[in-house]
Amino acid sequence: MSRLVVLFANRENKSLLAQFLVPRYEVVFDLPVSDDHEDEIDIDLIITDGLSLKDAASRIAALRHQSDPVLIPVLLMSDRQSVGTMSKDLWRVVDDVVLRPLEKREMRTRVESLVRARRLSQRLQSMSHAYRHERRVAQRFQKAALPRALPKVPGLTFGAFYRPGMDEAQIGGDWYDALRLPDGRVLFSIGDVCGSGLDAAVAMASVRQVFRGAAHINPDPGMLLDAAHRTLHAENPESLVTAFVAIFDPVTALLIYASAGHPRPLLRTPDGGVVELECSGGPLGLPFDVERTVHETSMPIGSLLVLYTDGLTEADRDPIGGEEALRRALQDAEVIAAPNVALAIHDAIIREASPDDVAVLTVAHVERTLASERLVHWSFDSRDPDAFRDVREEFMAELVKGKLPVDAVSNAELVFAELIGNVVRYAPKWVDVTLDWSGPAPVLHVLDGGPGFRYLPKLPDNPLSETGRGLFIVARLADDFYVTKRPHGGSHARAVLSAASDAAGLARAGRA
Repeated sequence: MSRLVVLFANRENKSLLAQFLVPRYEVVFDLPVSDDHEDEIDIDLIITDGLSLKDAASRIAALRHQSDPVLIPVLLMSDRQSVGTMSKDLWRVVDDVVLRPLEKREMRTRVESLVRARRLSQRLQSMSHAYRHERRVAQRFQKAALPRALPKVPGLTFGAFYRPGMDEAQIGGDWYDALRLPDGRVLFSIGDVCGSGLDAAVAMASVRQVFRGAAHINPDPGMLLDAAHRTLHAENPESLVTAFVAIFDPVTALLIYASAGHPRPLLRTPDGGVVELECSGGPLGLPFDVERTVHETSMPIGSLLVLYTDGLTEADRDPIGGEEALRRALQDAEVIAAPNVALAIHDAIIREASPDDVAVLTVAHVERTLASERLVHWSFDSRDPDAFRDVREEFMAELVKGKLPVDAVSNAELVFAELIGNVVRYAPKWVDVTLDWSGPAPVLHVLDGGPGFRYLPKLPDNPLSETGRGLFIVARLADDFYVTKRPHGGSHARAVLSAASDAAGLARAGRA
């Protein structure tokens, strides 16, 4: 039952009004003592006359201030003469006025409407608390979902920036990410979930984790987008996500990528030119499958890749102007030389704040110091047995220098021999070999100039056949093993060599 306070100087009028209200409302005749620590004031309406209002105005104002933003409405009952003599201070605490004489029906309507206004303000306050709580949860969830630190990759320098939008309704949907894979390649991703709040943050974290997990199995950008698309349909069927995914190989400086309706990244070339990457494909989560096109481009030393979400270029609701400002920023020497290029780009484009979330990821390809980064390279004719023996000895010496266990060195020697033997059989030309130990485990890269092929780790169809058995043995001895086609012909084999002692390595291959 709603609680009404009746403040009348005239006892008879107070009694008559109370009799009229009591069947529907609880009526009291005094204001509660103001308590700043009280959670909610239990008053739904104050009805007063002019004389009582003058005496209680300061207490009423204090109660209304304490209850703010929940409304405590005040209804003034007065005659025309008293209304004309009221001061501005009194009018500040009055929400409605009824002039005597009045009918009971009108009085009931006024009271009901003001009590309804009180209830509505309470509901809005409750919704506001719930929304602020959800926003705080979404912010914490989003902060936890974003990478705490970007990977350390020799030859790459990262810059990153993220800021939630000023519009509270936009929290939760943007992300950026970078992950170094065991074979030395690097995954980049950036995206934007359509929608807001905790649901958007959950969808964002789900897509980002799908990219990370699937990249360890098959680091193909088209496959990664397809896996995320299927996950959205299964877990977040109402979500739409724009995303850009790329895989960069520091050994070959090749960038392969695919997009799902995301703003096109920009590539600043070593000569200072700015190129917009070719992209195609609709957002993830559409009610139908979209064919994904995987593109590739070279990212030579001196290049800068810029990935961003549309909050960067649409802060002023002018996408074309925002894109032009981004291109100008990439021509600014101070921006390019900044310690965090992503932050410098943001500050050059957005002077105050964006109503939407903003995420920026920059990747600079810089010169590597081969000696300090434990990168060793050989190039020789695979048909020359003497050259093969020399390189094999140097390769094993590097592994011993790196304190690889004896049995692990033996396994690595077999991996090396099998990969070079495969080149001799199918691509008998010059071969490039790189041992990259800049990560937690040594990675052997073998690049040939043959027709090119891809490898799936499985036994050959005929177990007695020699065809395919060598690569299967390599896959069993290595922690990870991939073979991909090179864009201009040839294959690139990547074998992540086991750095731990494993006397059973050969046995694993034999049992398979």
